[in-house]
Amino acid sequence: MSSRNKGICFIILSAFSFALMGACVRLAGGDVPSIQKSFFRNLVAFFVALIMIVRSGDGFEIKKGT
Repeated sequence: MSSRNKGICFIILSAFSFALMGACVRLAGGDVPSIQKSFFRNLVAFFVALIMIVRSGDGFEIKKGT
């Protein structure tokens, strides 16, 4: 798959994910505080990012100095 096609797929996946997240927030109702909604959104995003980092095998490093 070319880089262009991969980019298009990721954009579509991103739009679908945002729509799904919006639907889940609406289904949660009005009785859940905004801070709690934000926390769980970020928690899900953290695990998705963590899985992507682990699967890529690159990892990340904090470089000391300049």
